[in-house]
Amino acid sequence: MGRIVLVTGVARYLGGRFARLLSNDPAVERVIGVDVVPPSHDIGRTGFVRADIRNPVIGRIIDHAGVDTVVHMSVIATPIGAGAAVRVVAVEGLVLEVEPPEGAARDYRDRARKPKAAD
Repeated sequence: MGRIVLVTGVARYLGGRFARLLSNDPAVERVIGVDVVPPSHDIGRTGFVRADIRNPVIGRIIDHAGVDTVVHMSVIATPIGAGAAVRVVAVEGLVLEVEPPEGAARDYRDRARKPKAAD
């Protein structure tokens, strides 16, 4: 049984190209591409899901599809001054993906903002 990989940012060139190449890898069973808009370029055998990685629904997608690997390719190349938007996609989106989905409707951003208790 091969890996099930979720790739974010597939509507952009870099994410889409990576997903297409990955979908041809025999060690990969399935590739799921995620972005807020559909890709206008070929993403190979990659399945597409329209979703925003900043939304907790990404946890349901990961859980339902049995994803075991997430590749965060949702890269934003923006001018200086767009720092807040870049942080939201790069950091908060990544937090939603990295933490294991415990409940379908759980918003992982709340946990990421709260300091963790010492063990």
